Amino acid sequence: MGFKPQTCARYNKPGHAHALTFSCYHKTPLCSLGILLLAAVAAPADVPIELGAPYVDGQVGFSLRPPVGARVVRHTPDEPAQQPDLFLIVSFPLVERKWNLAVEMMMVLPGRTVSDTADRVIAATVERLGLTLQKRQKQTVGGRDAVVVSAGGAVAGGELHFSCAVIEATESKRFVVELTGPAGQADALTASFAVILDSFQVFISPDQEAALRKASQAGMRLLKLAVAEGLDSRLEPEQYYRFVKDGKDIGFTRITEQPQAVRHSVGVQVSQSTWLFDPPNAVKRSRSDLFVGNDLTKERWTVRLDQIIPAQDDQPRRYAFTEDRGLAQHDKLVVSVAVGPSLRRPDSQVFELPPDYLQRVLVHLLPRFLPLDTPATYAFTCHDGQTNSLATLRYELIGKESIELSGRSVIAYRIEYRLGLAGEPAVLWVNRQGRLLRARSGRLETIRAEKRQIELLYQSRCAQAQAELKALAPVKATR
Repeated sequence: MGFKPQTCARYNKPGHAHALTFSCYHKTPLCSLGILLLAAVAAPADVPIELGAPYVDGQVGFSLRPPVGARVVRHTPDEPAQQPDLFLIVSFPLVERKWNLAVEMMMVLPGRTVSDTADRVIAATVERLGLTLQKRQKQTVGGRDAVVVSAGGAVAGGELHFSCAVIEATESKRFVVELTGPAGQADALTASFAVILDSFQVFISPDQEAALRKASQAGMRLLKLAVAEGLDSRLEPEQYYRFVKDGKDIGFTRITEQPQAVRHSVGVQVSQSTWLFDPPNAVKRSRSDLFVGNDLTKERWTVRLDQIIPAQDDQPRRYAFTEDRGLAQHDKLVVSVAVGPSLRRPDSQVFELPPDYLQRVLVHLLPRFLPLDTPATYAFTCHDGQTNSLATLRYELIGKESIELSGRSVIAYRIEYRLGLAGEPAVLWVNRQGRLLRARSGRLETIRAEKRQIELLYQSRCAQAQAELKALAPVKATR
């Protein structure tokens, strides 16, 4: 099947407390040595826990409130020791108390109960580590069936307290929430785990998962039709759009589309040049070149962001850049990200691509292939450049409505565009050919414009910003 709600596949950078997190070994959850050694250290006196702001993972579909002061360490499914049926999503080490909170996703066979899953967790942690099982009880967490377990005992020369909840997400998925720390803080850990579980919410139900699977299948059929028709059949050579925030113009983008051949692969290239001046004393210039082969088996992209960051506190006005490059062939995608101004070897990440993967060019072109007169939902997996992760992307066709464009009323087709499983959708309004007229995402609006209008608004400002970028950026960073 093509559909699979995607996990966050982000960088796990050295020094970000990976040794503090739960991992897995031979497809079983296993507490890592790092947390056990920390638990052996004398801990401070018990302090009532205070929870921080909600952590929302819209890709996987859950939220919870971690302790105040806890760090956030996101993990990738292809890290060492991760397994297809059990993977660590995120951990929240609270170093000063020697605590670690972690959330995992476990895949199970249909028909297995939450209690069956809890037995597996107990066997792989409590029994394997020689801990004493202190509690095992059924309860409800966020309206879902769950089993809560606690255990303790001597491990690696120290005393460990372990709390765990196995929570039903869908028929084939479970969330596993774990909190560990020194046994001397068992009372505080137990009370804290209870309030953390009170904050835990699951965003996807079995019915929603079935609906997304159906939408994914529709999306894959649509991609086949687009390939059969030819991606270059719907191109528009040049477009301009204004960016408006809270009623004020803050920037613009120019987009060009053309047939292209890259390294013996014939396809389509979409290039975009963007300037943003928000806040007014900041400068962001983004340039991207996106390519996909006509048969969708090859993809390349480069996205470069140069920016001038306003002075803050003791930091002067300064230059920074980010550049990410993607290369996909068949079912593999390699993404490298470089951050400056200091030039260093970029971090790279490899993703396995599902059959419903939507290339970046097609994220832009897809509305032109949608049957706009028929309300429907289409779902895909795409690469999210903001988080360097694979995420679920949905297009929901709503129908016709009247919008204002350049001071006049026009009829447009409304499409709701949602990245991830939670949060408010962006809204796209397109013409009958699927070309974008207007869009809204939160406080930001994107409005189709004419070249002359953009030149009048921004020609002088862009020239000044270009000169400042050149003055502040190191020579090598501006290449």
